[in-house]
Amino acid sequence: MIDIIIEGGTIVTMDDKRTIIQDGDLAIEKGIILDVGTKDEISNKYKAKQVLNAEKHAVRPGLIDTHGH
Repeated sequence: MIDIIIEGGTIVTMDDKRTIIQDGDLAIEKGIILDVGTKDEISNKYKAKQVLNAEKHAVRPGLIDTHGH
């Protein structure tokens, strides 16, 4: 069992193509992103102690926003 799954968000990846995954999930263990994929792909591979609902939200794994106020 992993620590966290962030589920159901629009995932904007930081790959070279800036792939966008609608209704996507992120699997996280010990603060490290293990896997990114569709909700079906991730829910079939992992179970988590905590599940965070990201519906209607953009999830941008790997992005560091240095423009803070």
